[in-house]
Amino acid sequence: MAVDRVASGPFAHVLGYPRATPRQLAARAAALRALGVTGVSLEGPVVLGGARVLGKGYASVVLAARWRRRDVALKVRRTDSPRRTMLAEARLLALANAAGAGPRLLARSRNALVMERAAGVTIGEWLSSPAARGARAVRAVVRRTLESCRALDIAGIDHGELSSPSRHVMVGGGHGITIVDFESASTSRRVSNVTSAAQALLVGASLSGPVRRACSLPGRGEAVDLLRAYKSSMSDASFAGLLGGMGL
Repeated sequence: MAVDRVASGPFAHVLGYPRATPRQLAARAAALRALGVTGVSLEGPVVLGGARVLGKGYASVVLAARWRRRDVALKVRRTDSPRRTMLAEARLLALANAAGAGPRLLARSRNALVMERAAGVTIGEWLSSPAARGARAVRAVVRRTLESCRALDIAGIDHGELSSPSRHVMVGGGHGITIVDFESASTSRRVSNVTSAAQALLVGASLSGPVRRACSLPGRGEAVDLLRAYKSSMSDASFAGLLGGMGL
């Protein structure tokens, strides 16, 4: 659908209606056109106000879109957002890209980010699927997730939401992974990407169950000791020790 549709109908509800005025919505549509967005569509796994979208944060919504003849993910600041701009998130995502993590940032403005659309399903969905029944595939996905987290740790970027990787890690058909949603990321606090994700995937109650059923992993006590050792030094050696100790 043409980008003008964001100013009316279901798109208006997704972007903050009824608080948004027609003028605000029209301005948002014009800004998206200026950014190079030519079309948007309501599709995806998340239902918001009766409409389907790719994702939702507390300050923005992610839509499927067309940009320069490409299918992309379009993250738009809601008109009722407590944040005044998305430029800080754009800067953090660009830093993550430089470290080899996150969906590639293609374009940015004050109110929107155009990104590569992450392929696949969330890691929570993937671990519940038949694809996760093989130990080799599960180990590879967990290892790649932790390696991407390690890249963020080294870059000094704390994602802020990786204690819930089920919503923030996408697993592609080729089992490549993408960490998404840098809305809560920061470079001003101590990084905890590896420890947060590993705690959830290897020790915690929900996601570690499928991982442990597929793989022969050390006991939770040993896993906690390995995480403590990494948290203490955050060195290459302690990260290698974590992977090796967990059989990844």
